[in-house]
Amino acid sequence: MNPEFKKHLLKSLIDLEQSLQHAASKEALDARASVILALKSVILFINSISRLESQTLAIPLVRLLSALDGLDKGQQEPLLTPTQFGNRPPEPGNRAVIKAYSVFATGCLMRAPYKGKLDDACKFVAAILMDANIPSGGRANTPYWKTVKGWRSDRSRNSKQFTHTYNALSNECQYPETMPLGEIKKSLKILLPAVVKRWSTGLG
Repeated sequence: MNPEFKKHLLKSLIDLEQSLQHAASKEALDARASVILALKSVILFINSISRLESQTLAIPLVRLLSALDGLDKGQQEPLLTPTQFGNRPPEPGNRAVIKAYSVFATGCLMRAPYKGKLDDACKFVAAILMDANIPSGGRANTPYWKTVKGWRSDRSRNSKQFTHTYNALSNECQYPETMPLGEIKKSLKILLPAVVKRWSTGLG
């Protein structure tokens, strides 16, 4: 590798890292702005490498950036228009995954040796989700645990992502009937980040 190119590439990677860190720091305040900053950073990196720029490899990302900018102006590009299934809009994949985890977790608590109450199970799962800063997506005046409880009765209307995640959890995380309730709760707390990470990296 050409020494000058190697030096340039290293600098570009360092700049990219710093830019992405800056974008990530904005996520909690404005998720869309954070994504836009991250996209701009990647586009800038691609175009800083002549070999990549000459192939116009950044074009798909530029189109996505333009579509996201349009949302701030009240415009929705076809690129960001969700596919419609019947009269019901599709549920975001991450929301379906969280619902599947919640239904699975409450079911595990209900099957525990002492057969806990549904409301208590939903409150425990809601507490895990709140600790992870995951919004319920429910009505503002509805307690989080009641939203979780509603997900259990809404299973038949959920997406393929919900079904896939729920079935995977049921197959991979089978707790023995003799397992103490405290151990089940501890395991469920550890399980949530793993489930979210697995989905976000495309392994779910």
